[in-house]
Amino acid sequence: MASALENGIASAQAAGSDVVLMDQQFSRFLRANARVDTYRDVLRMAALGSGVPLLQRYELMQTWAENDRLDIERAPAGQHRATTDRLHDCLGQALAQLVLKAAQPAGDALRSPR
Repeated sequence: MASALENGIASAQAAGSDVVLMDQQFSRFLRANARVDTYRDVLRMAALGSGVPLLQRYELMQTWAENDRLDIERAPAGQHRATTDRLHDCLGQALAQLVLKAAQPAGDALRSPR
């Protein structure tokens, strides 16, 4: 998986594309039945090795779930859709912040806003 991911990133960048990686959603079921840490480690290493940003969706969702902020798996049946919509909104905001931060030239980060 690691070499396929690295090759895919390199190919996309060679074609002039910007790349952002995102790991899987947090799920207690998935965590209990799959090796999610190995998968997440490969994504982290690929992001670091290629200098592309990584949205750590799993970690965000786990934190929100454990702090009773957003938990799709434990949302009451009548609130599942609203909880999912709110989760997607929060993830979209996190992704937008990541992209904006990655797009900001290093020199601009040192300047104060006017």
